[in-house]
Amino acid sequence: TAVHFSERGAKKVYAVEPFGNLSFIQKNIVFIKAGIGKKDDAVFIDPNYANCARSRLCEHIQEDGEPLKVMGINTLINSINENGIVLKMDCEGAEDSLFSANKKTLKKIDCMMIETHENICKGIGLELSMFLTQNGFKVRLEAHGKDVGMIYAENKLRRMTKWNSTKLIYAEKGRDDVIEQSIEQSKVDITKQFSPEIEYLENQINTL
Repeated sequence: TAVHFSERGAKKVYAVEPFGNLSFIQKNIVFIKAGIGKKDDAVFIDPNYANCARSRLCEHIQEDGEPLKVMGINTLINSINENGIVLKMDCEGAEDSLFSANKKTLKKIDCMMIETHENICKGIGLELSMFLTQNGFKVRLEAHGKDVGMIYAENKLRRMTKWNSTKLIYAEKGRDDVIEQSIEQSKVDITKQFSPEIEYLENQINTL
């Protein structure tokens, strides 16, 4: 994701990873070796831990392990002296760290793309969507399979970045058919699974 944004015109990209490969770093990418949490902290992890796409950091904590810095979401965002912040999160179950974001932090963020994992934290997609809606974001929640969802959120107070959430992710692949199919299937899946909650969320958005 860091390279994706870097190669598509981002002024600067901040990549936060507990374990990362420094070889991919480009001049406009700042690598931060840390985990993301609700508050600033430190944990001790298994030194033999191998990071992978579906791995959860909390499963590798051990008392005699190596220390790792954990940054609170407020600390991270407020340390960035840039305008037009786009936040992309895929935290494998740590998405609820966003609930600790204060109003100052949220005001600095133009757009968010958050991958949610219902198998790890049931209902997290709707809870985060409602939280962001209540804090001035226009929210779109999509189901990407049985347990994975995506939240696309735009700060209604800033509106500095004009973007189409789905095509931002897939446009470079030239797969318009996949885009349309994904959108329609997402509508069907999410409606079947969360009909009452979706109606409530839509009503909340329309009142803003």
